[in-house]
Amino acid sequence: MPVAVKLPAEDWDQKLQKIKSSHPQHGVINNILRLKIAELNTKFAETELSKGKVDVAEALGREVKKITFREFATNCLEVWQRKFSVATMKAYRSMFLKAIEFDPKVHLEDITPEWLARYEAYSRESCNDAGALKRVAFISVVVKEGIRQGKIDRDPFVIYKKPPKKNPAREWLTSEELARVEKLVEKNKSDIIKRTGTWFLLACYTGLRYSDIETFNHKKAIRDGRLILYTQKTGEVVSIKITGKMKKYLELSAKVGAIYTNQKANQYLKAVAQLAGIDKKITFHMARHTFAVQCANRGISQEVTSKLLGHSDLKTTDIYYKITNLRIDQEMKKWG
Repeated sequence: MPVAVKLPAEDWDQKLQKIKSSHPQHGVINNILRLKIAELNTKFAETELSKGKVDVAEALGREVKKITFREFATNCLEVWQRKFSVATMKAYRSMFLKAIEFDPKVHLEDITPEWLARYEAYSRESCNDAGALKRVAFISVVVKEGIRQGKIDRDPFVIYKKPPKKNPAREWLTSEELARVEKLVEKNKSDIIKRTGTWFLLACYTGLRYSDIETFNHKKAIRDGRLILYTQKTGEVVSIKITGKMKKYLELSAKVGAIYTNQKANQYLKAVAQLAGIDKKITFHMARHTFAVQCANRGISQEVTSKLLGHSDLKTTDIYYKITNLRIDQEMKKWG
């Protein structure tokens, strides 16, 4: 059964019996081959059955066993835990469980653009746009690994069109709001408020992510008057000179106990905002935005701020360097 496709011998993977991914049309051609092979298998089975030589179960048994998404992704996670950070693996396992919750029996090759659209809609019922897109992105990571290993030939993401990623509205605390939180933490007698507020303020004055705060070790992180960290998310080494406010909350954080889980911390931060009279939805990640905006307002260069935040791309820091109201007010004072 000819397929009317000619290509150089070096583009053929003899072991996997498919076109190599280096060929610009490997996905399309491999899909054609897969369909032709399926037709041949069907015709062969029909011929054998008509001769009475084999039974239905035996004929169908000649088909290649399909692997489930659950089985393949589980194997991937076992390998990836030696490759990726603790924070990345924690996120991957969480997204894996969500996919299994949605469709526990789906086979890897049955993940189609239609399936992805249904999964995206399902995800949006329980999380925001960013969360839903991350869940779909995890499916893409697994699918691409399946293609790399020769488990499947086609990539449903070639056809599936992900919705455009929306830049979420970023909020931060002003200097006046930061002062209110500081005052609350200093005077409030609740252990929960003191612990949550102290770690939050430390993040506001260092720009550290929750994942870095969660694994923070005072003895290892502080050396020769500097805060030195290997960031969990990007693997960047961040070195910051310890200054006044940072020093204060480094010392306090060593006394209040470890930070709560991210979910609990964000829950307690709602109480912090309410008690401090701040009409904003404070989350732990807001501390990072606060640090970046405070750096911009103080005239710290974008390159330095990017390094302090552990950004691997300077463009990520751009958003914080849009002209802020504070800087506009300062410039307008020149009018007298």
